[in-house]
Amino acid sequence: MSAPARQLPEAAALFNPAFGAYVLAHCVAAHMAAGPSLPLPLPSSFLVLPLVLPPDSRAALPRDVRTPLASWLAG
Repeated sequence: MSAPARQLPEAAALFNPAFGAYVLAHCVAAHMAAGPSLPLPLPSSFLVLPLVLPPDSRAALPRDVRTPLASWLAG
């Protein structure tokens, strides 16, 4: 049995490009609704999917919004 055939359907759905575009579009809409008049910065758009999709990445996020990204990545 090949690796894709053994993969759970839920896990395979996370790698669907249409689903990734849907998640990214909602992130941009939420950013714009939060008040800034500028669009989501391009580098931030590359962080959306890696941080949103895997549960272990969500659990590893800092608890305080004042935590600098560089110190969180180093820890």
